[in-house]
Amino acid sequence: MTDFTKYFGTGVKNTLFLKNGVNFYNRGPWRQIFQDTEIDRWYVGDFAAANYIISVEYDSQKKETMSILVVARPDQATYTVYGRASIDDPLITISATVNDSYLSLKLSPIIEGYEGVRAIYFAQYFATLTDLERPVPLTYLVDEEDLGGGGGGGDIPDGGSGGSSNANLSAIDRTLTPTSSGTFDVGIALKRFRDLYLSNGIDLGGAVISNNGNGAIELPDGTTVGGNELKSFGTISVSGEADVDSIILNDNLTLIAGSGMTISTNASNRSITLSSSGGGTGGGTSANAFGVVSVAGQSTIRADSASDTLTFVAGSGIAITTNATSDRITITNTGSSGGGGGTGGTATEIIVSEVLDGIYPMVIAEGTDPITGQSLYASSGVTLEVATSTLNVTATTARWADLAERYLADCAYEPGTVLEFGGDKEVTLAQDSTRRIAGVVSTNPAYLMNTDLKGDNVVAIALQGRVPCKVRGNIRKGDMLISGGDGYARPSLDPSIGTVIGKALEDFDGVSGVIEVVVGRL
Repeated sequence: MTDFTKYFGTGVKNTLFLKNGVNFYNRGPWRQIFQDTEIDRWYVGDFAAANYIISVEYDSQKKETMSILVVARPDQATYTVYGRASIDDPLITISATVNDSYLSLKLSPIIEGYEGVRAIYFAQYFATLTDLERPVPLTYLVDEEDLGGGGGGGDIPDGGSGGSSNANLSAIDRTLTPTSSGTFDVGIALKRFRDLYLSNGIDLGGAVISNNGNGAIELPDGTTVGGNELKSFGTISVSGEADVDSIILNDNLTLIAGSGMTISTNASNRSITLSSSGGGTGGGTSANAFGVVSVAGQSTIRADSASDTLTFVAGSGIAITTNATSDRITITNTGSSGGGGGTGGTATEIIVSEVLDGIYPMVIAEGTDPITGQSLYASSGVTLEVATSTLNVTATTARWADLAERYLADCAYEPGTVLEFGGDKEVTLAQDSTRRIAGVVSTNPAYLMNTDLKGDNVVAIALQGRVPCKVRGNIRKGDMLISGGDGYARPSLDPSIGTVIGKALEDFDGVSGVIEVVVGRL
């Protein structure tokens, strides 16, 4: 049995003293240290504080020792390293945290290369003197001395590596400045502050979000959402009319159909279509009119207004009858002398067709001149079959340059727009490099096929010939063109099958514009 009297004696005031030549010797056991390795754990209801002496070795060359004071309460802990000596480099970092009133003292290698470093420790514990109570949040009162005293800012006192606290910053009367730029954060990913109260602005690396003074924020120019820059029209201007200005964010602009107009919207493709409903009658129906009446060898009679009246006057030996149902006027020779002295034949009728969309009627008189016996205004090369409304004529030239066909579109498209097969109807706006290319909306086709096609949005697509086309990019005459998206064409050096629109007839170096292209040519 060990005789402890060889090592200890009784000291004054209930103390124990070591005899000369006697020392404490701590050999372990040692622990290998990895990230957040717990070396000690105790209940805050048992102990209030502890004093640790820790010795750490990586190898025979790298060693350190340190003395640490730790104090804890049921919701937090703080520690102080009051002594530390290292050979070569520091080897470990320390953390002290409290969870469910248990203190955990952890060590971690200061760098990844020191993983597996070994440590032993000696601890002296101090018992808790009072029963555990609900924690009261710790409050710091930051005075001028804590802030450094000068004009350059200062530090908020450290609540300890493992604890949490509320800092009362009411005494701060100057700028808080970090020790270096771009180093420290306010909160972390897993521990965030709840609300942030500011009176003016936030500077994000030079991009300033500020208070505009009206209870709203001011965003800097170039602000984007999802990579797209925020853009809007604040004012709508119409020549000769007062401007319409938006007065609030996300203000509404209401379009009202005037006399002879209809407005339709398509929410799926975000389009608005303005259409003429007839020409100012106010009843919402088309107002048809005879625009021009032509008589061979006589002056042309033109309507002066949408509701102008054409009056036929019967001359000597002529009777005029009308048929409102078939839109016909019949002019008959009554046999009376017309100054020519003969009884003459009969001109059966003049056919006058209603004028729609600028298409003028053809006037044909069928009969025989009673004096000469020759046909009236007849031509074997031009015949009109009234029952089928078929015009038979031989054309050797055409004013316009392309052959086009009508298709149903999902909305109205302007001439020169590149379309593809798809959408809710037959054709829609062409996407970039599409293989479903349909063609270009014709401006003035020389020959238009499928004219009986009806629908809300009917477009004529050029199939052959030359036609104006919307383009983008640098284009040289003869370049093959494919869809560039948004209804525009762009050049391609090696287009795929099904993508070619045609070939450019003009050079183009602008951002976007219109040039003539030859469609139907590979």
